[in-house]
Amino acid sequence: MKKRLMILGASNANRMALLEFAGLQNTECIVLDGNPDSIAKPMFQYFHHVDITDSSKVLSLAEQYNIDGIYSMNDHALRSASVVSTKLCLRGLNPASAQAALDKGTMREVWKTAGILQPKFRIIVQQEEAIAFCQSEGFPVVIKPVDCGGGGRGVYVIKDEREVETGFQYASRFLNRNNRMIIEKFIEGTEASIEYFAYNGKSYLVAYSDKFKPPLNSRVATKICYPGLFKPSTVEKMGNACREAADALGIAEGVAHVECIVDPSEQVYLVELGARVGGGHTFHPIASHVSGISYPQLIADYFCGQDISEFTISDYRGAAYYFTHSDAAGILRRVTGLEKARSTKGVALVELWKQPGDQVSVLADSMARTGCIVALDKSRDSAANAAEKALRELQFTVDKD
Repeated sequence: MKKRLMILGASNANRMALLEFAGLQNTECIVLDGNPDSIAKPMFQYFHHVDITDSSKVLSLAEQYNIDGIYSMNDHALRSASVVSTKLCLRGLNPASAQAALDKGTMREVWKTAGILQPKFRIIVQQEEAIAFCQSEGFPVVIKPVDCGGGGRGVYVIKDEREVETGFQYASRFLNRNNRMIIEKFIEGTEASIEYFAYNGKSYLVAYSDKFKPPLNSRVATKICYPGLFKPSTVEKMGNACREAADALGIAEGVAHVECIVDPSEQVYLVELGARVGGGHTFHPIASHVSGISYPQLIADYFCGQDISEFTISDYRGAAYYFTHSDAAGILRRVTGLEKARSTKGVALVELWKQPGDQVSVLADSMARTGCIVALDKSRDSAANAAEKALRELQFTVDKD
């Protein structure tokens, strides 16, 4: 008999992962999303238009379907998933761990207590506190809401005293559930994102990357390459840091998307952890290709209570996740070279998130990206070369404001 997995969240950004879930032979998926016209609706036999942040409604449907597991595709529904898994005794987070994973302030305080290496920080609510931190610690610093709702909203690098007010006001615009912000020392180094999985006392790096970020105040990544260019000893440190960070938050088992910075001396600084897989195509096809497994299948099996002791990763293959963007604010008028980009050898997909006629802007946050390129190949270099070639084919015409 097939296991029943409830999936919370079904946006277009997760289209490839949803298609993989829809094709699983041993799992029947019940998908919930707040959009009545979600792309999941025609994919799955069981789809419900539901506010996925409403835990009581989610629980009612979970009991109705007698589910074996529940998984949240994004942060918005993480609390609901934790309520259901706790109530029905399923694998998943308890509400306290979910709260700690969603509130960066709580997360960082827990890590501080546990002695985990992270940038020096302070939780603030007033601009005067930001000024005091900068006077004490110097520049540059990073300011961001403890809960922004995802997408890197509200992150701002303050480079000197003239930008303190601008950075504080900018971050304040993206406060989600409370008025707290983090201000922290900016760590010079290479940023990395890690898909982390723990099971039965063992932990795995399903995929790990390094990022390129233009020197903008928002520090939004435009290129992410797998596997990251780190020494084996550094990768081991990254794995240890992920395990310590997850354990401290009460996530001894399950999945996490971890962000860290590796400085020139190979010290690994933890920045944040999401108690779910990475967003967009990171989950699938990227992590699946890089690790050589179907990551959605692993997620389904784990959360439905299956024994996955045979899970292994023998080697890493290459992937590149590139993002297109506008260098100026205005109206997108034309995009050319799309078919040539899509036909580039090694390129798995090219997507446009902004269409002609849409307003575009500089990279204030990840939501300002205009599209993406995903390249999958045997090695990191061949995947990156394919993505670069496809990127050169694309031309965007913008009528600047």
